[in-house]
Amino acid sequence: MCSSYQPTVRTALAPYGRPLPAFAYAFDCGPGEVAPFLANERPDEWLPGEFGFVVHAPTPGPDWRAYNAPAETAASAPRYRAPWRHRQLAIIPVQAFFARRYNSNGTQYARWRIARQDGRPFGLAGMWDRHVDGDVSRWSFSLLTVNADHHPLMSRFCPPGEEKRSVVVLADEEWNAWLSAQYEADLWSFLRLFDPDVMQVQADPGMASAK
Repeated sequence: MCSSYQPTVRTALAPYGRPLPAFAYAFDCGPGEVAPFLANERPDEWLPGEFGFVVHAPTPGPDWRAYNAPAETAASAPRYRAPWRHRQLAIIPVQAFFARRYNSNGTQYARWRIARQDGRPFGLAGMWDRHVDGDVSRWSFSLLTVNADHHPLMSRFCPPGEEKRSVVVLADEEWNAWLSAQYEADLWSFLRLFDPDVMQVQADPGMASAK
């Protein structure tokens, strides 16, 4: 599961043909934090989205965040079925995403950074949602994930005994087609594992600020 990632730095978004984001964002994004993304409702601008759909807590306290949407159950899971049914598709631009490794006893021991070998940014497939509070719209997004039990790279992460999952990496030339997908078969043509040979993995180098 992906609970943190590095959004693409502002200057690296210039080649994608949209005005650069006017809002500030951190270069290490966790659930609830704001980062740029594309929604098929407004595909020509980078929107400020909160990482993870809001799930209201049953008792007083902080709301939960649904930040990884398993593609296999998105059509039926209560928090994801409406965005899936309405084809609220999103692309989240990243410089890298993080995965955590665990000892055999389930103890986490490292966070690893996964990025392209050539250092270029890339897009992750997701879904968006929007909450309107008065005159203010709050956008949010969740990353779609697929089973990775047999993936050479992503099978190395997640706690022992749990299903291995992977985010969905979109090629640049697939962005428009993903945002315009309507039929179930069209969606599943994109929801596949990425080629591990195009990625590099290294221990977490730390955090920086978005430029």
